[in-house]
Amino acid sequence: MIRIRPGRSWRHNPGYLGELRSLTPPRALSYGFSGILDVVGLEVDGVDIAAGVGEAPVLHTVADLVQALLQLAEGAGAAQATVGPGPTEMVLEPRGQDVLLSLCTLRKPARVLASGLLVDAGRLRAATLQAAHGLLRDVLDISPALANARVLKSLSRACAQLSRKAQRPLSPWPSRAAAATPGFVARGGKARVACEVHVPPEAAARLAAAGEVPRAPLAPLLGRGTIALRLPGAPALSLEGPPWMLLRELVRESNELVQAWEAGERSFALEFGGTELTCDLARNQARAPAFSEPANAPAVQIAAALAGSMVGYSWARLVGEYGLTTLARRLRQAENLARVSGRIRSAGPRAIAVSRLIPGLRIYTSLVAGAAGVDRRTFLLGVVPATVAWVAVFVVLGAAVGIPVEHFLGEVQKLAVQGAILVAIGLGSFLAIRRSSTVGQIRKASASSVARPIRTASR
Repeated sequence: MIRIRPGRSWRHNPGYLGELRSLTPPRALSYGFSGILDVVGLEVDGVDIAAGVGEAPVLHTVADLVQALLQLAEGAGAAQATVGPGPTEMVLEPRGQDVLLSLCTLRKPARVLASGLLVDAGRLRAATLQAAHGLLRDVLDISPALANARVLKSLSRACAQLSRKAQRPLSPWPSRAAAATPGFVARGGKARVACEVHVPPEAAARLAAAGEVPRAPLAPLLGRGTIALRLPGAPALSLEGPPWMLLRELVRESNELVQAWEAGERSFALEFGGTELTCDLARNQARAPAFSEPANAPAVQIAAALAGSMVGYSWARLVGEYGLTTLARRLRQAENLARVSGRIRSAGPRAIAVSRLIPGLRIYTSLVAGAAGVDRRTFLLGVVPATVAWVAVFVVLGAAVGIPVEHFLGEVQKLAVQGAILVAIGLGSFLAIRRSSTVGQIRKASASSVARPIRTASR
């Protein structure tokens, strides 16, 4: 059972009532309703998961929910709506005839308020429409002059579309290609102070599929992982949850730690999840309830480890296979990349060794293998013998022939790279010309076609 309950206290606020009733048609047309604040209750099985979130522009909150459900009805793999200050975001993911709800706040401390809530999609749609229609009636009862306000007209049209929109068959999100993404570990810090971010395959798949849900930017970041802070001579401190949210707070804490150190303060209490890590800035030590004795860890090293783990996580998230996939999608080569990545992942040590011995491709083999998530042991078994063979050949040739052979092989490698670049430029130009001609044909066909009404099933 789910209910969407917009607060009704705004209807008794003299300031709101006076402002709405004083609107004349010219000003009423562009009135934005952003100043009409109230809470919005989100009850799931009798429990208000948004309790304590705070007031927000009530009309815009309900309109966001309507738009999110419209996106799901159109086949989106995930949708997102702002339902409170902070901001507080609701992420909706379709699961067959149900919708999986997650409620997150980005206000300090950023955290997940509720997750794993599976509700019936039809009932969620009905509850949202009922809340929207009730708000529209309340506003027009107070001020009939707002009947043509753009915000109200837009909400009314969205409700009409949602009420008659049939649910499209949904493709799974993350997609099958993204689901094959391997997990990774991002590390930050030097010496004996380090912070590790462990991202399992399920969370990595959500990151890899971020491009599939452009209107729900928070959805890919909700995969769970583990963060471990390792200090010398002390047990590791660990956190579990969405790494991005955890790191967001830890980076804030590390910034405040550095500011305290620069200000000459003697101590600083850093919140590592539910554990308080007390940093003695004068003695370069850290204490926690789980430590039997203080750990020798300068505050600057702790801050660098936390910030470095965020950099490593962001780099892996943006550049890894997701970065390659995004670039390939823009070049309309996503299918080819998926096929090549599959071959690289399944390549044995022999294939990797051969690639490492080809002039001009040696370094790029390592980059592509890393982005594609080739098993580390397989990669080393191919790279180590190839590297030894490459060095041995150069040593023998250098001893036997001297400088000319090194110059010759360097020129071969340079020509190979230049040839690859020229091929890439030619291929890109061909694709661009082909795409422009295709777009022109489509536009001509669209201009000569007659629009036909589309029938949608009513519910």
